[in-house]
Amino acid sequence: MLSTKTHGRIAAVAAICVWAVFGASASAQQYMLGDVNHDGAINVLDVQATIGQALGAIAQSVEANVDENEQVDVLDVQNMVNSVLGEGGLVQRVSGTINCQGDCDMLWIRAMSMDGQTEQAAVDPETGQFLLRLRVKAAWSLTLCQMVQVENQLQERRLATFEFGVGSDDESSTLPLLNLAREELCLGVLERDQDRLRTREMIQQMLSEMAGEIDPSDGDGNGIPDFVEPLLNRLSNGPGVPQHANMARLFELIGPCVAAWVAAGVQPDLTDANGNGIPDFVEPLLDCIHDVVVTWLEDEGVNIPPNDQDGNGTPDFVDAILNHVQTGVHAWLGQIGPRELVDENSNGIPDYIENRLCLRGALGPFDSDGDGIPNYAEDYDGDGIPNIYDPDCRNADDSDGDGVPNQDDLDDDNDGIPDYAD
Repeated sequence: MLSTKTHGRIAAVAAICVWAVFGASASAQQYMLGDVNHDGAINVLDVQATIGQALGAIAQSVEANVDENEQVDVLDVQNMVNSVLGEGGLVQRVSGTINCQGDCDMLWIRAMSMDGQTEQAAVDPETGQFLLRLRVKAAWSLTLCQMVQVENQLQERRLATFEFGVGSDDESSTLPLLNLAREELCLGVLERDQDRLRTREMIQQMLSEMAGEIDPSDGDGNGIPDFVEPLLNRLSNGPGVPQHANMARLFELIGPCVAAWVAAGVQPDLTDANGNGIPDFVEPLLDCIHDVVVTWLEDEGVNIPPNDQDGNGTPDFVDAILNHVQTGVHAWLGQIGPRELVDENSNGIPDYIENRLCLRGALGPFDSDGDGIPNYAEDYDGDGIPNIYDPDCRNADDSDGDGVPNQDDLDDDNDGIPDYAD
């Protein structure tokens, strides 16, 4: 069964267990995608209503427009069916393996989204594997918990928070799932480090693997994929390059190298392992340019001075041209299509997820003091009751005390019914 907003007691238990920071708030929505009949759940009745809208039998609604393309059609019906089955659409399968080091008994994964949805999954006691089904269009925090015996009663104990690497130094405790699910997201083997569980891949890599490869089509048939041409064209106005340089000759020289690069698969990924400001997947393309630029310039009749002040084996004249190309890389990435490559501040984090990440120590609406404990799990009045379950801690801006401001909370009284259906 797909998750909906939970009742106060259930949310309180989840709040005690989950120990992570939520990212910046989502834009306020007065509807929940997929809940076509406004009953707070997504089920076969919603599929039927979506079919009716796709056939034109009933008026179309934003709730049924799952892919948000301004019309309800057969693709929305397919996504709704997948969502109800828990295999795609609005539901993302997230798998992984906990390195339990022989102690995998009674382990659970708890997940809570920034808008109050909760999910859970058992960890296989033999293999450490788990499988979650999480709603997309949200950012999730995940926590490993264990059932332990305390005075003849089973109690749940928080063990570790999932941390996702961002760039070379930062970690985020939230996992944004903002695209419609196309395939399973595998977190790989997670290693335990005291109260944290870390993924081996960075969050940029994991999400880009789900996005698929960049379209390599060559509309003009010149042997260079359309998405590559704008970057190569920067060579034509590089310092010292003759006006009206023969770009066809450049494309002829570089074509085989570019073809080999594309054949290896080009993923839209901003990961930059060596920290030189160039995403790793672009490095081979720049190498292709480096290998042919001297031959191309000589063919254009350019006299290349041998000066090499930095001793890198490439003449300074050529270095200046290559640097001209490199300075255009980020603008080029933002124009070639995949939003996984749009990064206006050039910090290596795609803009579409940047405000959904929550970095430890950063202040935000879900962690006002930056201590790594979300507001809903704090105990502001010191009475031993977490804010989410403490009526005395609630205020006009956060009616249910879950740490989500009313303006961004899809269920601000925490009664299990979305606000639009109250």
